[in-house]
Amino acid sequence: MLGGAFMDMYGWRRIERHLTALTTIITIDLPGQGSAEQLDDTTLTGYTAQWQALADALDQLGLDRVDLLGYCYGATLACGFAAHHPERISRLALTGVSDTLQTATVAEWARLTEQHRMPELGRSLIARAMAGPAIPIDGRDDIAARLMRHYASVPPHSHVAATLRRILNAHTQAMDLTGSLPHQLLVLSGAHDPFTPPDQARTFAARHPHATTATLPRTDHLAYLERSDAFSTYLARHLRLGAHRVP
Repeated sequence: MLGGAFMDMYGWRRIERHLTALTTIITIDLPGQGSAEQLDDTTLTGYTAQWQALADALDQLGLDRVDLLGYCYGATLACGFAAHHPERISRLALTGVSDTLQTATVAEWARLTEQHRMPELGRSLIARAMAGPAIPIDGRDDIAARLMRHYASVPPHSHVAATLRRILNAHTQAMDLTGSLPHQLLVLSGAHDPFTPPDQARTFAARHPHATTATLPRTDHLAYLERSDAFSTYLARHLRLGAHRVP
């Protein structure tokens, strides 16, 4: 599992809770993420270094092929890895994916991170990545409160600013290298995602011959948190982990 720009390998716990009984879960901090070494390169070369690091990690684990899930920044990493190492992927699942991103929003997050203005960053994440309060989102108030508590108390990680700058400089290049992926692909979207809207996800999926799309109601860019049960059910069904009913 490959997480977003603000995540580390421990950010998937809600999904792990649903899937660990069905399969082996591997979460990882690649260079420039979480507890891994710093990756200051903010160009396409930074993405390339992370793709190679993932291949090396799979080699060390003795894994020839894996199913791969990527979220937001991790979706870009997953796409690039699948394009460069197609033989290493069995099935692919992406969420929060788009060929183009809202550069003004990413630039704002990078600036606030670099200036250590963490409470403002928390408010910006809620405003830009979550649906507005008038839209019914499962667990919205609780998740927003958790985000604000987190960013009020946690100093910015040095990785995050470099990751955001890499997105600004090279996201489009990285996605252009993806081409048309040959894998069985699930593209899962939050119905009210303001940052990577479902229509952009469907546009991305349309250029991959074996892609299917699904949209989770009552969710936004944080669908994996808001409806982790339904999210995990779609994922389990796509990965053929057993017969599951989508709530």
